Amino acid sequence: MKTSPFQDDKSQKKEIAMNFQATIPPSAFEGLSPSFLGPARVIEVKHGKVYLECADAYAWAYVATAFFYFPKPGDIVLAISNERDWYVIGVFASVGPTQLCFPDGLEITAPAGPIRFATSKEIELKAKKMRFLGQEIQFYASWFWQRCKEFVQKVAGCCRMESGRVEQNVAGELHQEAGSIFQRGATSIKLRSQSIDLN
Repeated sequence: MKTSPFQDDKSQKKEIAMNFQATIPPSAFEGLSPSFLGPARVIEVKHGKVYLECADAYAWAYVATAFFYFPKPGDIVLAISNERDWYVIGVFASVGPTQLCFPDGLEITAPAGPIRFATSKEIELKAKKMRFLGQEIQFYASWFWQRCKEFVQKVAGCCRMESGRVEQNVAGELHQEAGSIFQRGATSIKLRSQSIDLN
């Protein structure tokens, strides 16, 4: 069975996120021109730092990207050095899936335009609680499948369904309650059971 990336150990993810929030020395670039700026390959990742291989040097570097980047051995990154310290400030190519982690909440807004996610495979969302809020919500799919322990629908107005065919398979009992029930068949209505109670 394929393991979902969302099934990783929570404590491990938290530890990794904290490790990569490296504190950059305040005097890192005070009046100094960088002695190296270019691509480097990640050799090892340890304790929030990465071991880099560049043109003519090997060095441990802080991860100082604008986003929370999880480096992996084999990644090609943009490194900079001031003769005292090394920093990773960008990513050219990443081995395997790219992973982003944020220490707190994340909000994506687009006040003047739409937000689109596209992939050739699948999109997986996982949360303890999910809410979809909108004046209109539409789903288009060739196949729509749902599975849950409890399913509740509350509709203030009319609940309408149009279908070429409807099938209901209930393992237990089926209860229907209404002020009035109207059923109409164009040709016939069939009821099949060992007994029928119309009281």
